[in-house]
Amino acid sequence: MRVLLDENLRKGLVEPLRLLGHTVDFVASLRLKGLDNGRLYREVASTYDLFFTKDREFANRVSTLTGPALVR
Repeated sequence: MRVLLDENLRKGLVEPLRLLGHTVDFVASLRLKGLDNGRLYREVASTYDLFFTKDREFANRVSTLTGPALVR
């Protein structure tokens, strides 16, 4: 499974998830740190299976977006 961790999560989560067999990236390592939620979602929606974040407003903000890359 392809997993992306948001910049507000600890980098220490990457290795345990990799040991479980997942492909894991971190927003900062992809040079996406600081992007607004809409742009971040558009950049990664078709590439990753899961996106973990502590941003409580992320789902609300993303639910208002439209476009071909958006999967619900």
